[in-house]
Amino acid sequence: MLFRIIINIFVFLLIIIECNSQVLIKAPNDGEIFIDMYPKSGEKVYKKVNINGTTWLAENLQAKTFNNGELIFHAKTDKEWREAGDFNKPAWRFHNYDPNNSESFGYEYNWFAVVDSRGIVPDGYIIPFKSDYVNLVNHFGGWDIAAYKLKSKIGWADYCLGGEKLVNCTNCSNWSADYRKIVPCHKCKGNQTVKISTPIVKRTGNGNNSSGFSAIPTRLGLTSCGYDYRLWKPKSKNYLGQTAWWTLDDDGSKFAYAFFIENINNVYFQLEFKYEGFPVRCYFGG
Repeated sequence: MLFRIIINIFVFLLIIIECNSQVLIKAPNDGEIFIDMYPKSGEKVYKKVNINGTTWLAENLQAKTFNNGELIFHAKTDKEWREAGDFNKPAWRFHNYDPNNSESFGYEYNWFAVVDSRGIVPDGYIIPFKSDYVNLVNHFGGWDIAAYKLKSKIGWADYCLGGEKLVNCTNCSNWSADYRKIVPCHKCKGNQTVKISTPIVKRTGNGNNSSGFSAIPTRLGLTSCGYDYRLWKPKSKNYLGQTAWWTLDDDGSKFAYAFFIENINNVYFQLEFKYEGFPVRCYFGG
């Protein structure tokens, strides 16, 4: 009996050691999404992904408190959000102020929450600088390729190539201004541009998510096959074509940089007012 108890204890210890080794020693493959067994204590256990040896969150941040336990102000209306921004007050909100959006989109924060010294990301994690996103883009092939690998497989608005557009007139592009006054161009009638028409080709805005980064669209995309520019509104519900996250970089005044991804596979940085609301991603920095 005693021998059987000793054997059972030994087996139990082996199981614990094996489980711990899977968590602490076995690293996930590049682009592999995982959930570790020891996340920061709190309300959310995050999906994570290994990218080039670095652990990133594979979803947007959902923190209602600073790391010291103090509540971040929750803005429930546009009025409350604007007032928080007017006083440089850290704030968060649900996407479109709808709690049902939290699992899909995470929370949106103003930049004052992002840089608050009390911290909003899990222990050991870092909110990226522009340079961190540049490294991410370069790792996945550069500015022309990375977006496709960073985007989720569903949810992105389709976009169209082709149609009518104005191009420079090749017949008179080298004419001097004086010669152009004397001899009218038969091709462009003096406009210096001509309208060309090419077949419209519909393309999916989705990516292949080979990175595991799982970027989902959170904002209206202006380049969409389902968008009516004359009425300035979407023709269908499937029009989300853009997302962005705050970086830690600002211009020293009222603007800070956000990192953007679009359905047309653009990636870029853009200065935004610090009172704007964007999601947050972060990576483990030790």
